[in-house]
Amino acid sequence: MVIYEEFRSYLNYETFERDDENISFDLHLHNSFEIFYVIDGEVIVTIEGCDYCVSGGQAIMILPNRIHSYRTPVKSKSRVHIFANNYISSFYHKVKDKMALNPVFELDFSVLDELHTEGADKYLL
Repeated sequence: MVIYEEFRSYLNYETFERDDENISFDLHLHNSFEIFYVIDGEVIVTIEGCDYCVSGGQAIMILPNRIHSYRTPVKSKSRVHIFANNYISSFYHKVKDKMALNPVFELDFSVLDELHTEGADKYLL
């Protein structure tokens, strides 16, 4: 069963972030972007039936309305950032009907903190 998270389908430039340990989260989707960052350990992220192993220092971007889940095989520390698709509307319109070939990437953790900095270039972030 897939859960539609209406409360994570943010409007009006809303954002959400949370730290987790040993995350396990069943299949779900929402109308928002999600950046999932692994601080330590590894997490298996499934997007539209494809599994990706995300290790410490890596992140994965989940586009709006993509079915996804999380599973920690052994241990993990992670942070999730969810933001409304109108947070960067020009980016949303470029990717709304697309799938990433490889959504896993290296990420400097401090960049995520800049999402809340006044005047930050959100598109660049």
